[in-house]
Parts: sequence; structure tokens; C-alpha cells
Amino acid sequence: MGRLKIVSIIFLLIGLIIVGMFFISPIFKLFTFLGLMLYALIIYFVYLIWAIVDIVKADKSSNWKLTWILIVLFLGPIGIIIYFLFGRKQKEEESWEERIERKIEAIKGKRFK
Repeated sequence: MGRLKIVSIIFLLIGLIIVGMFFISPIFKLFTFLGLMLYALIIYFVYLIWAIVDIVKADKSSNWKLTWILIVLFLGPIGIIIYFLFGRKQKEEESWEERIERKIEAIKGKRFK
């Protein structure tokens, strides 16, 4: 989660600089508007690619991956935000099957020692 925060702060600072240029001079107003649109597209695609790569690399079932990829693609920026808020937590948590298997292995290990 550390890299996500760092990248988000960098994008926020760049955005603030672009918005600051908007107030400096009327000449910059058109360029600043176009710059903000381009900046928003760049941010969107960076986070979109980041989310998809993160989903594909997860050790989860194909259904889990497909569901999150569809959410991210069809809901756009909202889907990306939802994934980074909830999907990453699901990715890091153990499934109930994995917990049961781990407990069974621990019980087997105690019996045979």
C-alpha cells in the first residue's frame, strides 16, 4: 500500500501545479484546461493498468480475477477506486478454504509428532 500512496501524492502535487498555472495568467487558461484533461487521462490509464496487473498477479481463482477486471473496466474510475479500497483487502485475506487446510495441516502435524 506504500507505493500506492506515494504515486497518488505525486499525481496530486502535479495536479496542483497545473491548477496553479490556471490562476497565473489568462494565456494559460486554455492550455491549463487541455493539460488537466490530458493529466486526468494519464492518471486514469496509470491506475487502470496498475489495477489490472495487480488483479492478474493475485493468487485467487479465475472467477475472482474476472469479476474484478470487469468491475474495473466497466465502472471506470469508480471501479478502480472500489478495487483499491476493497479488492486489495480481499486479495490479501486468506479464503476460508485456505484457513481450513492450514488448520488441518497443523492438526496432522501435532498428531504425528
